[in-house]
Amino acid sequence: MFNSIKYIALLLLAFSLYSCKDDDTNPVKDTDEVTLNSIVNKTSGDYTFEVVSEDKELKEGHSVFYIRATDNSNNSIAKDLSVNLIMEMGMMIHSTPFMTEVVTMNDKEYIKVDATFIMASAGGSWFITLKSETMAIDERMDCTVIATGNVKRFTFEEKSYFVTLRSLDSPKVGMNDFVISVHTRESMMIHPAVTDLTTEVEMLMPSMGHGSDGNVSPIHSANGVYKGKVNFNMTGDWKITLRLKRGEMMIGEPIVYTLDF
Repeated sequence: MFNSIKYIALLLLAFSLYSCKDDDTNPVKDTDEVTLNSIVNKTSGDYTFEVVSEDKELKEGHSVFYIRATDNSNNSIAKDLSVNLIMEMGMMIHSTPFMTEVVTMNDKEYIKVDATFIMASAGGSWFITLKSETMAIDERMDCTVIATGNVKRFTFEEKSYFVTLRSLDSPKVGMNDFVISVHTRESMMIHPAVTDLTTEVEMLMPSMGHGSDGNVSPIHSANGVYKGKVNFNMTGDWKITLRLKRGEMMIGEPIVYTLDF
């Protein structure tokens, strides 16, 4: 009996030692680590600036990127900077909808920029401005915004509206998120979110002459973002028609997105 207990104890000890060794050679991966791609960087005087993104390029429509700004001792100066996004078109300039906040990722401080580029670089030249009066910083960083076709523009009652598709990058058979954002132009530099609309979504597969069931028209979530669902019941060519309303009045003409997968 004693020998049996001793044998079991030795087995448990050996197992625990093996487990500890296995843990040491296979540390738990930091799931908070984010892979960031460098978009553009610049060193000016005592400061270094870098624009990075989880995507490899900035794109027309919804695009999230981050700005790392440091002094020559590698200390972050993110909290000291103001950011603007500018499109230069000959003698005219304008901005685009965006929000900023300072965040920490990979143990570093960044300015997170949640932007909606209302046009691609083909229409002009985009650049980012970084400014600080107290630190005498006034920098320009040129960047390229690739075309996607995700932004639809229309005019209603002499005001420009911009409707941006923010989903369906990788559509699949079945239910898919259908997310849009809506902004208007108050001035060339101010593009507030539109939050008071209702929507209607209609699906059609032109080659087969049928639609789909179970679609959910987007409703406003926050900051001009509207979330719904669309159902692709088979692969092929699809046409999504979106109607925007304020009360009972339709705003602009129906917006059409087409895709084939």
